[in-house]
Amino acid sequence: MDPLALVDGSLAGLLLGEVVCIPALPDAAELSTFEAAQSAVAQGLVRQGVLAERYH
Repeated sequence: MDPLALVDGSLAGLLLGEVVCIPALPDAAELSTFEAAQSAVAQGLVRQGVLAERYH
């Protein structure tokens, strides 16, 4: 992707209200799916003192 296209895509993302902009990602739902998975993993990391079921 050339720099001008990257800037144009990033500015378009800002106008759409996107907090995270990946101009080469065709489907914004993929980013939402990634963020949801990332959040689920992060919540599992903060369960201090609780052994995951798979280790019982």
